[in-house]
Amino acid sequence: MMTAMLAATSFVGRSEVRERVLSLLADGQIVTLTGTGGIGKTRLAGEVADARGECGDHVELIELGQAKPGDDLELVLARQLGQSSLDTFSIGLDGRPALVVLDTCEHVLADAASLAERLAGLVNVRVLATSRTPLGVLGECVVKLEPLRVVVESDGEPTPALQLFLDRAEVAGATWLEVPEQRAAADEVVRRLDGLPLAIELAAARTRVVGPSDLLTLLPRQLDLLEASVGPSTIRRRGVREAVQTSYEPMDAVHRKGFRALSLIPRGVDLDLAHALLGNDDRLATLEVLTGLIDRSLVYTSQAAGDTFYRLLEPVRAFGLEQLDKEGERLAVATRYIDSVVAFADRIVVATASSFSGELVDQIAQRYGHLLMAIETAIEIDERPDRAYRLLLPLYAPTRAPRREQALLAARVRERWPDTEDRFRAAAYAIMGHIALWAGNDDPTPYAREALSDPRATRIARIIAHRVLAFYAAQQGDRSLALTHIEAALETSASRGGSFERELKMSWAALVDDPSQIDSAIETAESMMLDASESGETVPVVWAASVCVHQYLRAGNVQQARIAADRAVAFAELSSAPWPTAASQRTLGFVCAAEEQWDESASHLRAALESVVAIGDIEGITVTVRSAAICAQRCGRPDVARRLWHAVPTRYSPSSLPPLFTAAEDELVGELGTPIPLPLAGAVKAARKGLAEPDPASAGRVYRFGDCELDAGRRELRRGEISVHLEPQVFDVLARLIVDAGVLVTKDQLLDDVWGSRFVSPSALSSRIKSARAATGDDGTTQRVIRTVHGRGFMFVADLD
Repeated sequence: MMTAMLAATSFVGRSEVRERVLSLLADGQIVTLTGTGGIGKTRLAGEVADARGECGDHVELIELGQAKPGDDLELVLARQLGQSSLDTFSIGLDGRPALVVLDTCEHVLADAASLAERLAGLVNVRVLATSRTPLGVLGECVVKLEPLRVVVESDGEPTPALQLFLDRAEVAGATWLEVPEQRAAADEVVRRLDGLPLAIELAAARTRVVGPSDLLTLLPRQLDLLEASVGPSTIRRRGVREAVQTSYEPMDAVHRKGFRALSLIPRGVDLDLAHALLGNDDRLATLEVLTGLIDRSLVYTSQAAGDTFYRLLEPVRAFGLEQLDKEGERLAVATRYIDSVVAFADRIVVATASSFSGELVDQIAQRYGHLLMAIETAIEIDERPDRAYRLLLPLYAPTRAPRREQALLAARVRERWPDTEDRFRAAAYAIMGHIALWAGNDDPTPYAREALSDPRATRIARIIAHRVLAFYAAQQGDRSLALTHIEAALETSASRGGSFERELKMSWAALVDDPSQIDSAIETAESMMLDASESGETVPVVWAASVCVHQYLRAGNVQQARIAADRAVAFAELSSAPWPTAASQRTLGFVCAAEEQWDESASHLRAALESVVAIGDIEGITVTVRSAAICAQRCGRPDVARRLWHAVPTRYSPSSLPPLFTAAEDELVGELGTPIPLPLAGAVKAARKGLAEPDPASAGRVYRFGDCELDAGRRELRRGEISVHLEPQVFDVLARLIVDAGVLVTKDQLLDDVWGSRFVSPSALSSRIKSARAATGDDGTTQRVIRTVHGRGFMFVADLD
């Protein structure tokens, strides 16, 4: 009878797949668990076996790890069973249901497959095999194990990968488990280990000596860090390198070479990039290599936007990189990778010169990570600047990508090739200026002027450079200079047509603030919107509609502004890109404010804020928060307006567009002055709070507990007939806990919700908790009203009437 496997340690993150395997065994004779080395096949098989044993099945584990090709596995099995043959084993069962686990089959696959079929032919016998490759027998059900989940879900509980790390660290005797910074570092560790259980367990064992934050600094040498270990039971556990090596070495030369090539990229690649990395002449040959690597559980697949992506788990990839360097192949593979991504960038640049559809934006977003990695790789290995410059050009598009990240990489390109005379240099510098403009971290004018001074600058490079200078001038309040640069760009365009000319005309329409030109601006934007909608270009349609909204409101035509805003939202819904959503929702928020409908305006401005946060668009965040403050003032919500005005983020700059509600903005400036910028993260938190949707269930509600009564509307606490004075923050802390009565509220949540972006010490929170307890007749010993959850937070525990 098989005993519980690894019962001394917890079973984490596989409950659903365990139930699935049990269900499959109820219906079929042979189930095979596959997955890369260290993924947890043996542990899951043990859990399934234990479950079947508890139901009365006879369960046996047959360990095939020591078997060699050509061994008589029936004899090996009989020996482990203490029987003379399989027949005597079957006779001994006497018809009783049995489960035989064949563990570690991959190195004797053909013989293991024959043995599984032989066992499945016995009466009432089920077979559960573990192998990196399916057995390939008739009727086999294959369950491929995925890594443990590392992405946090909405419940806020630790991910299975993090829970495994914490459990194993506790068993190892780690003392850092209640330190928030170390838990955050542990979460990052399991992310970098891609949720591979063996790697997580070996890393967690190290934290008996070194904390997760220090462990992060050692991960670049993860294969040495995750080397074989000897546990308390003196049982030697193999390391990650050894686990992967046992899959790598038996492969033929073609599959080993393909595996090494794919290890270069730390993210998934599609079939085109995989083909480029492998350097095959025949795409079918590439597909055959991928199939072999997937069958051996060295490559995992995922689906996105209808495409299949292929990737190696990070610890497995680390082994592949070792082999890639050992064979001296890194330079050749990296060069093929750069060439492939450059070819993609060239196609995008050609396509966007004539049209700028949402599909093109989606393509850029899908390959965005590869554009950046290819630039980094070019900086490291390339002597020619042209490929890095060409890779920068698609970054002109409005994508979800953070502009700050792009700006830092562009600066590295400039440092790497400061004096080159490459023909792509002017275009690259124009794009650098564009990135700097919207990242808000650098003055974009040197880049743009450098592009314009290059005699070999193309028309597109000069157009982009003039546009950068125009919008930067508008941000500085010089609209005359801004229009001068836009007109220069239009002259450079010289009836070129396509997306650039349309965009320039819309830029002109957006920047106009002369009342005598508003009608002309609206006419231009309407015409451009019609052209873009006929060609199916979602992004220009949304921008043109937004310009129309802006100018209609400045002309006092709210009804037409509402029609244009609704059109912008409708087109934005056709695109998966966040920028159209942000622009359309922000303009609709302006229209609602013009109609003095603050609740509806705040709803749209919240949606706009979340979209620009997703993109990482600092200027977009600034414009949205500043706009929300002005809209609140326009709607007669001065308290909200002041809160939002103080939430304008770092690197504040005025909008490129002319002001809409000038009187409201002047009132804010007169009362509060120019916004004093907050750090970005704090600004977003404060803005979210300022735009928070009122809770109809709690607004004005009265909560009763014990002899206390808390009136949320009047912000008053009464005990019996006596009103108890509470400082505002003490009231806010108490009210926040009551709203989530019976639920743990963490210290970080309380600090964020009560103090927002301001930094306060933990002692400030402790002081307010103490005051709240005193006001309600509670104390830190009895904790009848507010309970302390050590190391985590607080909970309101009194019964509410």
